[in-house]
Amino acid sequence: MAPRPVSERFYRAAPRIKSSEVVPETIDANVALALLLAEPLLAGY
Repeated sequence: MAPRPVSERFYRAAPRIKSSEVVPETIDANVALALLLAEPLLAGY
């Protein structure tokens, strides 16, 4: 997932992020990858 920071991989308007259920700044790369694969709406390519 390099070279961008993990938190930049997320779509900030995703409902789970807006509700603070998912906080990208607190997630490590392995958890982020699992979340993005499980829920593509979170991805902010």
